[in-house]
Amino acid sequence: ATSPASSPTRSTRSTSSPARSASRSSRSSPAAAPRWPASTSRPSETSARSSTLAASMRARLTLPLATRTRATTSARDLARRHRGDPIAFNTEVLGRSPYWSRQRDLCALVHDHAEVAVVSGNAVGKSYWLAGVVLWWACTRPGALVVTTAPSQSLLGTVLWKEIRRAASRSRIPVEVRSDSPRTSPQEAVVPALGSSILGIATRGVERLSGQHAADLLVAVDEASGIDEEIAEALDSLKPSKSVWIGNPLRRDGRFWGLAQQAQRERDQGVRD
Repeated sequence: ATSPASSPTRSTRSTSSPARSASRSSRSSPAAAPRWPASTSRPSETSARSSTLAASMRARLTLPLATRTRATTSARDLARRHRGDPIAFNTEVLGRSPYWSRQRDLCALVHDHAEVAVVSGNAVGKSYWLAGVVLWWACTRPGALVVTTAPSQSLLGTVLWKEIRRAASRSRIPVEVRSDSPRTSPQEAVVPALGSSILGIATRGVERLSGQHAADLLVAVDEASGIDEEIAEALDSLKPSKSVWIGNPLRRDGRFWGLAQQAQRERDQGVRD
């Protein structure tokens, strides 16, 4: 907003000589009220307009601040309410279709255990589920960090992060996805109200994450069968609070294969999930 501006004043040349002008000035009657340019307000009017303008500006500045404060408070309330419930978070915060029974079982495992390996087939909703878990973690823990990875950046950006983008766009807790292309490395999203962040980087770039740490750190590995042991060790060095490995065990070696075999032995021995 700007204060009222005067219109340009045209300068005029006096036709009187200096002596004559001085003589007229000395004989003049008491000074008349000043003549203000047509586009300029008198001092009292200007003061009143300035006060009105200042009040209007304060109102415009205060309203967005109050709105942001309410939004932040609402986000934090939702975060506290759903911190221990990834199933309700999926429907109540993300507004997505409910998980089916096995996906709900997996949510319970992630909630209860520090490391979870999910042996899955194709077209059963594993990326849909994993995207929900990623957002649940980032949106319910202030200052949290989620590191997502897959064997290639293209696979990561067009599969898992496609689901993350879609879910984030409808989230009641605002999530800003800052990656403008599925091929961008790293993929990145933030939760401004909580100061949380999500990174997506292919396994060949995992070493670049060596300095990333957070009290609440989740590592989510999609298509985990393609992850070599050296990459798994690099992920371990992040000291995650939880890690989720999901995929189809196509290779008979590597960390994911070992976790899948361990899970099978525990089931054979009657160890409960």
